Amino acid sequence: MSPRSTRSGALSKLVATTAATVVAACALAACGTSDDAAATKTSLSIALPGAIESIDPSKANATRTTVVAVASLYSTLVQYDAKGGLVGDLAESWEQTAPDTWKFRLRPGITFSDGSAFTAEDVVFSVERIRDPATASILASKFSDLVSVTAEGDDVVAFTTKGPKVNLPAELRSVFVLDSEWAKTHDPAKEANGTGPFTLAAYNPQAATELKARPDYHGTAAGFQNVTLTVLTDEATRMSALQTGDVDVVFGLEPKSIEHLRSDDSLDVGATPSTRTIFVQFDATKAPFDDLRVRQALNYAVDKKAIADSILLGTVEPSPGQLFNDLYPSYSPALSAFPYDPDKARALLSEAGYPNGFTTEFLTSNGSQLADVSISQAVAAQLAEVGVTATLAPTPYVQYLERTNAGRNPGGLTYRSYGGGSSDPSGQLRAFLPGAVSSYWTNDEFAAAVKEGLAAPTPEAQAASYRRAFEIMNADASSLFLFPSPQTYAISKAVKAELRTDEWVFPNTFTPAT
Repeated sequence: MSPRSTRSGALSKLVATTAATVVAACALAACGTSDDAAATKTSLSIALPGAIESIDPSKANATRTTVVAVASLYSTLVQYDAKGGLVGDLAESWEQTAPDTWKFRLRPGITFSDGSAFTAEDVVFSVERIRDPATASILASKFSDLVSVTAEGDDVVAFTTKGPKVNLPAELRSVFVLDSEWAKTHDPAKEANGTGPFTLAAYNPQAATELKARPDYHGTAAGFQNVTLTVLTDEATRMSALQTGDVDVVFGLEPKSIEHLRSDDSLDVGATPSTRTIFVQFDATKAPFDDLRVRQALNYAVDKKAIADSILLGTVEPSPGQLFNDLYPSYSPALSAFPYDPDKARALLSEAGYPNGFTTEFLTSNGSQLADVSISQAVAAQLAEVGVTATLAPTPYVQYLERTNAGRNPGGLTYRSYGGGSSDPSGQLRAFLPGAVSSYWTNDEFAAAVKEGLAAPTPEAQAASYRRAFEIMNADASSLFLFPSPQTYAISKAVKAELRTDEWVFPNTFTPAT
């Protein structure tokens, strides 16, 4: 493992310690195991913090759960490598042939797991299926500006948009391709026939999903023949399973858990930066959060640094008043964090007509996102100091997503973490636009800036538009801005893994340690 450089001293310490551990481990036979044992290890178990509610590619949006399974079974036209560079997957090349047109040439000879040939028609079908309102895909907004997608023979796909779309290839990294004929007679939510590195051996959304390596996969061959994705929603259970050897890989543990595991010589543990950011979403469609003064007040009421120091052990600093960190090219250095000022928070609440505060529900997932309950409890305690009673509602992740997305029934406050994608923030920004299933705040200037960015003719122009969008979000206090999310991990020394800032997990890239 080669953890990346960090922006905070505490995170640097965690990473440096991990790097030293890995170097020392690799000096031993098979990182602490016998050479024979490492060489014969053919199975890998990865712990997931929540259920894999569906393996339908059009529903793949939860980075730590559904995306892990779907990315093991299916492929995309393009994908990001571990360093953040865009590389071909099903596509061998692509070019913008006109301001409003992109063409992708497909790799020859690729087949689905049942042996049927992959063609351009499968790409067209998969995109159109996502766009179909009947599919109810959260990915549909990616194609709101798409005019057409067409097959030009078997090996070229053409996308025509309403205007320039410089980031179309980046948008396609999360569009997994289905077999158009197979899908007519099968249920993709429970069955799979993909072009990915694994086939589906067994699917149990609440327990374990079993994968078997494909010998004919077109990309990086899987290092393990058998992979189990084990659902363990409780953090203590994930830690115990790791220490007993029932699972090999755990991501997203609280930093205090990482420190607890550091004394276990059989594990590599640590933290690296990620593109994910933690925040609290306001339901600004209703009072009291439809009042800017209330949203500003809650930003002043929370001591973000104190929470980051106590719960995340100082691995991150407070977000500078935006939902994106400096791993994004469109990050705005002009913005700064809302200072902790409870007196100002009380004054704003009084001015807004809430001198005695108010009561609201605070929806959070229950162990599926990093330190979700712990951070939510800390935020609620500080809000109480200015008179706001935030009643916590910890909820299993599947039900949490049902409420926040399709159910349109969030809390007045909702714990959120956005990221897990590339350094292109288009998808996250689009989630705040009117009509998006997870949007509960509206600002016309913001929407105009995002739409301008989506249609920008160059990456530089797009970044400038997105910076304006970030600044508008800050001025309108769209959210309670907290801090970036460190990517924490604990991995058996019998396993070699490559860490990614986008937090995507590709089981085929894991190999036995040697």
